Amino acid sequence: MTTTGPLQILIGVDEPMVSSLLADCPGVEIISHETLGTADTDETDPGRNTQKIAATLDALDPDCLLVTGPDSLDVAVVEAVRARGIPVVAYTDAAIDRLTTCEHISGYVRRDDGGADDRRRLLDELAWVTSQETRQQLRDSTDQVTMLHDATAELVGAETPEELYQSTVDVAANVLDFDTCYVGIVDGEYIVPKAVSTGTPDSGVRRMRIDEGLAGKTYQTKTSQLVHHIEEDSDAKPAQPSYRSGISVPIGSHGVFQAVSTHPDAFDERDQQLAELLIGHVAEILTRLRAESVVQTRQTKITRLHEGAMDLVAARSRAELFERTVIVAKTILDFDRTYIFAASGGEFVPVAKSAPPDAVDVGRLPLDYGAVGKTYRTGESRLTPDIHADADADPVGDIYGSGISVRIDDVGVFQAAARDTRQFDETDLELAELLISHVTATLKRIEAESGLRDERDRLSALFENIPDAAVTFEFDDDRPVVQRVNTMFEYVFGYPADEIVGANIDEYVVPPANDAEATTFNEKLQQGTSLRTSVRRQTATGVRDFLLHVVPVHLDQTNTGGYAIYTDVTERRERERELRRQNERLDEFASIVSHDLRNPLTVATGYLGLVQETVDDPNLEPIDDALDQMGRLIDDLLTLARKGQVVGETTTVDLQTATMDAWSHVETNDVELVVSLSEGSTVDADYNRLVDLLQNLFRNAVEHGSTSNRTNRTESGDAVEHGSTADDDPETAKTTTVRVENTADGFAVEDDGPGIPAADRESVFETGYSTSTDGTGFGLAIVRRIAEAHDWEVTVDTGSEGGARFEFSV
Repeated sequence: MTTTGPLQILIGVDEPMVSSLLADCPGVEIISHETLGTADTDETDPGRNTQKIAATLDALDPDCLLVTGPDSLDVAVVEAVRARGIPVVAYTDAAIDRLTTCEHISGYVRRDDGGADDRRRLLDELAWVTSQETRQQLRDSTDQVTMLHDATAELVGAETPEELYQSTVDVAANVLDFDTCYVGIVDGEYIVPKAVSTGTPDSGVRRMRIDEGLAGKTYQTKTSQLVHHIEEDSDAKPAQPSYRSGISVPIGSHGVFQAVSTHPDAFDERDQQLAELLIGHVAEILTRLRAESVVQTRQTKITRLHEGAMDLVAARSRAELFERTVIVAKTILDFDRTYIFAASGGEFVPVAKSAPPDAVDVGRLPLDYGAVGKTYRTGESRLTPDIHADADADPVGDIYGSGISVRIDDVGVFQAAARDTRQFDETDLELAELLISHVTATLKRIEAESGLRDERDRLSALFENIPDAAVTFEFDDDRPVVQRVNTMFEYVFGYPADEIVGANIDEYVVPPANDAEATTFNEKLQQGTSLRTSVRRQTATGVRDFLLHVVPVHLDQTNTGGYAIYTDVTERRERERELRRQNERLDEFASIVSHDLRNPLTVATGYLGLVQETVDDPNLEPIDDALDQMGRLIDDLLTLARKGQVVGETTTVDLQTATMDAWSHVETNDVELVVSLSEGSTVDADYNRLVDLLQNLFRNAVEHGSTSNRTNRTESGDAVEHGSTADDDPETAKTTTVRVENTADGFAVEDDGPGIPAADRESVFETGYSTSTDGTGFGLAIVRRIAEAHDWEVTVDTGSEGGARFEFSV
């Protein structure tokens, strides 16, 4: 192979583009031969192909073989080229990684636009690989590539990123002869040295911002940098002023590898290519390790989170839950700065935090404030790698660089923050959401339990403070077993709780004579029927009467227990029995009055009538009036005794009909009735008793306002309670009017007579009260008794014309 004269470049006939690129270049002779292609190969006789190719190469004796791809040469050509030590240059757009396994490739030029710059770089590479010095370097380079491939196994075996970093600088130093090199990994806003070659002083490397110096440029552009003279490179900011040249290679998106030297031009493109080859493997391995680490860390944290959830579940209040949440976030998720904001009263209130002393003291915030407000409004979790670049973020302090926001149901928002940017990733957000899902579930449980506790406390307080004896019980077969009694039960029945709880209540409180009744009650209760009945039970002071109200736990279905309340009605029953006895005596009295008094009165009235038929004596008229008054008195006594407080079945009564019926049974003289009732006015009443009530009111009005001479009337009614002030002179007397009308809650009866003085308005309803010499004093008393029997309220006032007005609220 000659080394003088023009460079003889052998090119296959199927690569005309390369021929045209180097055509007319001084010092270059293009040799084209079809044997180097694959079209003339004989697949049936590989040996013949090898011999043919070898003969061609020996005849042409080229300085270099130029190809356009790593796979453009036949295996036979590769073997022949390697056997003769002919360098091969690849001019291709394939990445250098594809050439790392092609040991026959000696040089590499990346194809760009096929223009002048490509030709210049290609000529430089051809001149370099064909020089005698380069031949030796290529042999060394080939050895280095081989050693790099061997070292890859060691790199692949790294179990942790830290182990990989150290192995990388060791390989760079031992295989690539890089004296000073380091691996820098991005951590937030900085590229932090993780491994440094042996012998490098502490000041030889330093932490740099991701946009600082040659390392920052390499990381930002993801492009390798070859610097022959550091002092002439405006981007370079060496850690040591003695550094004169260097190489900077990106480790994927993870960081930067750098090698430096105290000599200028210490590195060339071959060093750069070898470094890229090494770091390409490192980047792939680091990506795998990190992915495995993320999966392992995530799984570990998920496992620990589930364990931490047990701690959350133990919380008994919202405040305790929130405090436990920030502790779990710190100890398990490694979130140093966490906050929980509760939405309350139109603002966010910080209710829990876990933060170092330098953390910002966050106070109350509006509901629309920054990322926390948007998270709460939308319900969407937020991952903010760079808080200052996020338009929605509005940090309370400027010390935070990144953060996470997760909504806690309708309660509030959980936030985690870090000083540097990019401190959280999707895995952190996922774990935070998992944590908050546990918090949300626990919150619902706490709220439910709190409601149940409040309800239980209210029921317990109600049970204990019931003024009657109360007991809860459960059925054991057919036996009602006591579960709890209140204080009043202990007092009434005389059994302390610790004695009767767990016992059959019937054996303690049911008298023997009522055993069958109690058994029937128990059967009904077990069938889901509530009871409200009168019973007799054995107490500490003897057998007493009770109103028993028993409610099963579930109505209309098979029950296991219930609640019973014993209301002592013994005194009421005694009063009822006494009242019955009084009513019996009163009825007996009424019978006596009706028979023993009315008969002599009837005899006297009859004989007086006979005398008046034969004798015209004015002295007989007072006797007639007295007998008439005695008759009215007997009638009113009978009314009070038999009807005063007794009301029969009530129905819906038309008020106008009852009014006209009552008016028709009263001697009204010249008194006028005005009915001002609206059509269809009704009341719920005993019809006959309502008519009695109206009759007494009408008689009272007639007696007050009658224009007739009172001494000349024969039957004027017997409900006059006050002396008449009516003028006895017919020429000066006026007609009295009685009006019946509706009120807001009932009806009223009023007249335009003299009225009732305010001082007498309460007394007029008293039995026997009358200001008239011929009044019985019972009429208005009967009115009140009938009203009270209907549960109506009656009041007396002054009418619109100055007379008496009686209003009934029904």
